Amino acid sequence: MHHGAEARRGEIVTFYSFKGGTGRTMAVANVAWLLGAAGKRVLAADWDLESPGLHRFFHPFLDVSRLSATGGVIDLIREFDHATTADEPREPSWYAHYAQIERYALPLNWTFARGGSVHLLSAGRQNRDYATQLGDLNWEEFYERRHGGRFFDALREDMRRHYDYVLIDSRTGLSELADICTAHLPDTLVNCFTFAEQAINGAAVLAREITTRYRNRAIRILPVPMHVDTTQPAQAQAGRTVAMRRLAGLPADMTEAQRRRYWAAVEVPYQPAYAFEEILAAVADPPGLPGTLLAAYQELVTHVTRGAVTGTPFMDEGLRRRTAARFVRTPDPAVTEVILHYDTADAVWAEWVAAICRGAGLTVADLPSGSQPPARGHGRRLTVVSAANAAALSRLTRDERAPDGSPPMAVYVADVAAVPAFDASHSVRVTGGDVVAASTGLLTLLGHAGTVLDGPDLPVRFPGVAPMVFRAPPRNPRFTGRDDELRRLRARLRDRDDAALLPAGTRVAVQGMGGIGKTELAAEYAHRYAAAYDLVWWIDATADVTGQLTTLAQHLAVAARGSPAATARAALAALDRGRMYRHWLIVIDGADDIDTLVGLLPRGAGHVVVTSRNPGWAEHADLLEVGLFDRVESIAHLRRRLPTIRDSEAVQLAASLADLPVAVAAAGTWLADTGRPPADLLVEPGRLGPGLQVTWDASLHLLREQTPAAYRLLEICAVLAPEIPLPIVYSDALAGALAEVDPAVTDRWMRGKLLQAVNRLALLRLDVRSQDADGARVLMHPVLQRVIRSRMSDTDLASIRHHAHLVLAATRPGAEVDDPRSWPAYGALWPHLDASGAAECSDHSVRQLLLHRLRYLRLRGDTGESRTLGRRLDEVWTRALDTPADPAVHDALRRQLRHLRDHTGAFQHDPNAR
Repeated sequence: MHHGAEARRGEIVTFYSFKGGTGRTMAVANVAWLLGAAGKRVLAADWDLESPGLHRFFHPFLDVSRLSATGGVIDLIREFDHATTADEPREPSWYAHYAQIERYALPLNWTFARGGSVHLLSAGRQNRDYATQLGDLNWEEFYERRHGGRFFDALREDMRRHYDYVLIDSRTGLSELADICTAHLPDTLVNCFTFAEQAINGAAVLAREITTRYRNRAIRILPVPMHVDTTQPAQAQAGRTVAMRRLAGLPADMTEAQRRRYWAAVEVPYQPAYAFEEILAAVADPPGLPGTLLAAYQELVTHVTRGAVTGTPFMDEGLRRRTAARFVRTPDPAVTEVILHYDTADAVWAEWVAAICRGAGLTVADLPSGSQPPARGHGRRLTVVSAANAAALSRLTRDERAPDGSPPMAVYVADVAAVPAFDASHSVRVTGGDVVAASTGLLTLLGHAGTVLDGPDLPVRFPGVAPMVFRAPPRNPRFTGRDDELRRLRARLRDRDDAALLPAGTRVAVQGMGGIGKTELAAEYAHRYAAAYDLVWWIDATADVTGQLTTLAQHLAVAARGSPAATARAALAALDRGRMYRHWLIVIDGADDIDTLVGLLPRGAGHVVVTSRNPGWAEHADLLEVGLFDRVESIAHLRRRLPTIRDSEAVQLAASLADLPVAVAAAGTWLADTGRPPADLLVEPGRLGPGLQVTWDASLHLLREQTPAAYRLLEICAVLAPEIPLPIVYSDALAGALAEVDPAVTDRWMRGKLLQAVNRLALLRLDVRSQDADGARVLMHPVLQRVIRSRMSDTDLASIRHHAHLVLAATRPGAEVDDPRSWPAYGALWPHLDASGAAECSDHSVRQLLLHRLRYLRLRGDTGESRTLGRRLDEVWTRALDTPADPAVHDALRRQLRHLRDHTGAFQHDPNAR
């Protein structure tokens, strides 16, 4: 060993695996411990920024509070990246200051023999935003324009100068961050893999990349099989043989005989006992026994150090046992009642935890974040900890975390840093794909270690394993709100699981108007609950559904039949029988044509979600109507795009868009892209019109082509107020306006068919508030009204407005406005006069209706509004006298104008004037 930091020239070793779940992190921790015990100065660096877990193997020797407060890899890179933006003179080696690794290296609280030590460099402060920003960093610019390569060179030299060995736990997969760990920094690459086909291929791809693209780096590659199940010798040997062929010639610095001996000796066996908790085999396994993890790691250390470290360091047996005991959780007395607390993003994990608890006979109270806690009882708080809530939970105090006075428990479902509020002895991690280890660990935490659950398969799928097949649109990173709708959708699907034996199976139709967010809701459900399914398959109902089912057949091991239709039917039959996949989700998006699609829906024990504008799905599925955003959701969505928007601006903008999700999203995008103030959209809402038209174009075109009279009905509704009394829609006057397009609509029954055609496309919504027809109304969203008006020419728009004015005048109540009993009926007309611009109408009957409104206001004592309306009408009608017209028309207008002035009493004019 070298003496002194200046003389030291350390070795950097990266541990990499293409897939997770190989035991790579455990290998890093154990190799670091063995090297420290051999007198080496070691740094163990956690570069798995999205799923950091290295610290868990050292937790008995770390100050958890200090770990949470100390930076790490993320902070090193972000500090340097931020410094590159400063425009100031610099020394040639200025970047070396930011590459000083010891600022963030935490020593383990353990005295190693012969002067050895182990330091931990964590991933960094566990803030999801930091990790996301780092993942989104423009690495090409970082290297070329910001001296990123020099920074990592300096970092490499700083680590070599201070440590004999630097062990890097690399991020999985192929990415820029993984390249830094596997190509830029290391001298040796420990290429970890299991004997699964994908894992072997991933290891081979990386090895080829390193040996060809980075030949000048001369990186030594040590292939290391992991999690080898020695109880299946034939399968293990087959995997070993395949791996040796795919990774032929590795390790490269050996003769062929030495290479064969290496492959026979270097592999890490699978030991089920280590699946329950993170514990160092270097202290848990007795030394000198073959076949143990300790023996495997010691063999690996020999090759990592090129034979410089061999044998097992001595540790007093009593000390070894006491140290190993520090890793073991001591369960509390058996828990009988659990209050399950979790973030809504982890609902699928909460379902699994609840199923395990109930299977063991425990009572479970469900408490998603934001919910009111149940009445104080004897239940133990069990929190599901993930990336979604770890940062918030880390701010909890001890009082906040223990409402019932007993220590709370935590079940970690993601590789996040330990939350200080939860003691290690009252926590369990269930990450990884081993359902037996996960369920056993959870039951052990709850004090039910000996409990055997009924049957090998729970009704809830283990979320630790990703779906085997997943096809859905990308997740919308700006998806906002809708937690209630998602919970209701999930609840209805699960509540209907028993209905899978019925002909309809388990189906829920998400229904609502265009732009309401049905597709976004279904896509978010598919992603949020993906882990509840073995197969998730998205079908676009506007495309070739049969072809998409034929493609699905390939994933169900269904051989092609004589025709695509026959293959599609076979795929549906395979789903019905649960062939290959027990838990499946089929989403059929845009399923407006019920007759064509209803025969292509699977039954069986899976789930079917349909999105449609057509309310007719209620006959074939459980209907879930999706409405507008509530105001809080609208404001939240705007804030995600426009963090600096003021409260008053967000409220006004949401109100102007009437909380229509597609309009709120369009407004946020337009304002973010243009940098314009929200006031611009309040003054000119038409700026969003062209961008929103695509939402309804297909439906409007279909309606106009197939049912012109229904489209005319929609146009007339578009110039009225959004809430239209049903008597107006069914009036003879409106029928007369529609008869220009289709004479058959004079029949009242035919008018009902028109309304049904529009409703089927969710362009209007029928709201029946009481059995009395006067209590019913038709609802049309203001943004859709604006879009339809924008599709008309000025001439057409004026004609439609005139039709609407005549309809309003013709539906005036028969009773005089002086009778207070007529006021509700009259009051229902007034908003439509304003919306349609009736004050500009030249028809005598419409002007008479406006005079009735003026008298209505005076009788009700609304003098201010009466005066405003009177002045407006006087101005418009006086101007109309200057327009050439038939003398009889002008005479009638003069009489109405005098009548107006008599009623207002606010104008003094010569009665003989004009």
